Amino acid sequence: METERPAFVEFEVRAVEDREATIKAGHPVYKDQYWATITPMGNGNTVVERIAEEWLADKKRQNDKFLRHYEQSFQAFKDGVEAPVDGTRIRDWPSVTPSQLKQLEQANVRTVEDLAAANEGSIRAIGMGGRALKQKAEAWLKSSEDVGKVAERNANLEQTVANQQEVISNLENSVAELRNLLDMKTTPKGKGKAA
Repeated sequence: METERPAFVEFEVRAVEDREATIKAGHPVYKDQYWATITPMGNGNTVVERIAEEWLADKKRQNDKFLRHYEQSFQAFKDGVEAPVDGTRIRDWPSVTPSQLKQLEQANVRTVEDLAAANEGSIRAIGMGGRALKQKAEAWLKSSEDVGKVAERNANLEQTVANQQEVISNLENSVAELRNLLDMKTTPKGKGKAA
């Protein structure tokens, strides 16, 4: 199950020297600057650090398919809220133990989908049991898909049954009306029930 996934990105604010202001003031002057620490999927030990706005501008020029995800994550950081994830968070996955969770977080695997798509580099970064965790994630995602398909099929069948019950009810009403009409035509006029 080789699926391309977004890189794991963490944002932070760093104090950097404002060289021009330092020269003018005659003493060090600092300014806040947003930085992105990027760990490409599958390269748990490779970390790239870039000025956030420059990195996002590069991603926009490259027409990166994960640009929107990165921009939303950056905005969430600036707003002080948790960044959105693309998939099911590892910490919300019921199939992982606390020690496995820690192992996965240290390897920068944040979602079940990332784990299922893990390449050899990611599996090595996870360490002991990495391959088994990948297989467990693949199986869990497949079963989730299957459950979704079954649920959709059941909903469709329930709707079909409801439609058929409505048709049957309408037919029963029509048959009852036809019987009444037939009874009225076969009963001779002027002959009613004896009193």
